[in-house]
Amino acid sequence: MSRRLVQVSLCAALAAAFWFAPGAASAAAELTQANPGPGSTVEDVPAEIVLVFTQDVDPEAGAEVTLDGQPLAFEIDGERLVARAPDLADGSYAISWTVTSEVDGKETNGGYTFAVNLAQEEPRAAVDQAQQTARAQEVGDESRAEVMLWAAVVMAGSAVLVLIFYFFRANLPTLLTSGIEGGLPPPGQSPPEHGDDHH
Repeated sequence: MSRRLVQVSLCAALAAAFWFAPGAASAAAELTQANPGPGSTVEDVPAEIVLVFTQDVDPEAGAEVTLDGQPLAFEIDGERLVARAPDLADGSYAISWTVTSEVDGKETNGGYTFAVNLAQEEPRAAVDQAQQTARAQEVGDESRAEVMLWAAVVMAGSAVLVLIFYFFRANLPTLLTSGIEGGLPPPGQSPPEHGDDHH
C-alpha cells in the first residue's frame, strides 16, 4: 500500500470520527432536561421554567420561550435557559422554545406540556363524594331508626289495648257478680229507695 493511500485513509477515518462524534458540528442544541418536565404534574406553582440543552445557546441569536403562546422573559447561561414563570392557576400549560446553538449556529425548536395541581383535584373530589355518600347514608339510617321506633311504639300500644280488652272480657261476669253482692244493682235496675222508719 502506497504512502499516499495510507494518508488518504487516515484523513477519511479522522473525518468520519469527527462527523459522528458527540457534539460534532452536525449536531444541534437539543433539549436534554427541563423543569417542570415534559408531561409532569406539579403540586406547587413553579417560580421559573428551566430548559437545559446539549449545547450552549447563543444569547444573541433571537431565542424565544412562550407559555401558552405568551412570550416569557428569560436568561441564558451556557446550555441553560431560565424563564420566569407567571402566576399559574390549576390547569395544563404548553411550553414552546426556539434556540440557536452557539457551537454550530443551527436553530432548533420544540415544546411540551405540563400540569399544575391537577393531581390533587381528583382526590379532593373523591373525598367530597365520599363525605356526601356517608352523610346520605347517615340520614337514611336515622330515618329508618325513627320509623322503627314509632312502629315499636304503635305495636306496644296495640298489644296493651288487646290485653286490656281480653282482661275485661274474661273477667266481666266476675266483676258484675262482685258488684251485685256488694250492693250494686244489676244492670238495668235502679238502686232501692230507703224511706225513714217511724217507730
